[in-house]
Amino acid sequence: MKQNQTLLHASGRSGLFTIPTIRKCIVCAIFLSSSIFLFTGCKKSSVDDVSYYGYGKLTVDCEKKCHVTFGADDKLNDFDVEGTMATYVFRYQSKYDLDIKVTPVEDQNITLNVYSREQRQIFHNTAKRTGAEVWRSIILVP
Repeated sequence: MKQNQTLLHASGRSGLFTIPTIRKCIVCAIFLSSSIFLFTGCKKSSVDDVSYYGYGKLTVDCEKKCHVTFGADDKLNDFDVEGTMATYVFRYQSKYDLDIKVTPVEDQNITLNVYSREQRQIFHNTAKRTGAEVWRSIILVP
């Protein structure tokens, strides 16, 4: 019996994969995979990144009929508003110069509002304008 125990003990020690060695490998594999998972990740984009787009909102309230043109120099949008509030959504990059032109057909009060991508109001103005007078505003949208 003593001889049999010695053989089992000797064969357990002489093998390449013993239980303590396998445990150490498993612990190392878990540590390595969790380190890779935790310390590598997606690149965090900054707010100033040129690829950061958002959606802003422009509201125009005309008492009577008026013509609205808005956008940037390369792309302008034209709409007519008649006795109501119109809401327009525009896609933009950070620090966008929004060019707005409102031309009333006759004397009336006009209200302009501009909201940023965070739905924060960044511009509000109400003014009485005469017919055919172009009211132009250039607003920097953050």
